[in-house]
Amino acid sequence: MINAGLAQGKGRPGALWFLISLLLGPLATLLIVVLPRQVVDPTTDIGGWRPRPFERIDWIVLGVLLAVIVAILLLLALPSIAHATARG
Repeated sequence: MINAGLAQGKGRPGALWFLISLLLGPLATLLIVVLPRQVVDPTTDIGGWRPRPFERIDWIVLGVLLAVIVAILLLLALPSIAHATARG
């Protein structure tokens, strides 16, 4: 929850960074601190949700993180799958 508050304070989606922090832990806090603050332009953001340039970084971080987790799970599962199919 602290990371969500930090992220919102920097203009980033708090719910997304809450999910990222569940998976990355303290590394997510470091990323939130290191990434630049989101600047909302009042002339283009008229109350509706508009993707901003750095907001894509948030989704990229989540996507890469999920891809790494899936790859690790597959690597852990492959030996047991190969062993089960070899036994017939």
